Amino acid sequence: MINKTPEPKRKRRRWTIAGALLLMAAAAGWWYWPRGDARFVGTWEVFQDFQSHPEQNSPKPIQSVTFYANGTARVVRPGSNPITMLGAWRVEGDELQLGYQIPIRWRSTAVTTARRIAKVTGRYLLVYEWGNRVSFSHTNEFRVHDRDEKIKDGFFYRRVPE
Repeated sequence: MINKTPEPKRKRRRWTIAGALLLMAAAAGWWYWPRGDARFVGTWEVFQDFQSHPEQNSPKPIQSVTFYANGTARVVRPGSNPITMLGAWRVEGDELQLGYQIPIRWRSTAVTTARRIAKVTGRYLLVYEWGNRVSFSHTNEFRVHDRDEKIKDGFFYRRVPE
């Protein structure tokens, strides 16, 4: 009688490793999935806030912004030819960042692509990222300022009741 050693179960080992890697990827994806700051989630009307020239302030909103909890945003500018823009948003410290971070070398390509998409779909992508300081005056209102302290003009956001 010859004792044969059983062949290693390579398929089972491979499936175990593949399952473990998939589980780790899912956990990392959940952990790093963008989440929006709960204070901002919802729909907001945006008004111009010219502190240097208050007579130029408009009683009508210039646009509405909807911040979604998953980190995406939709900006709608009303008018005879309404414009819808889609993008990402996040809060870093006291700054509201709106738009996508795109390396400088890819910006012209991103703008060209966004224009082509807009011609087909009628929706624009926020391909540039900009950030503004945020100050809350109330849970249903906030003001965004330029990063430069000398510039007093900004925008005033008012929450739209659900």
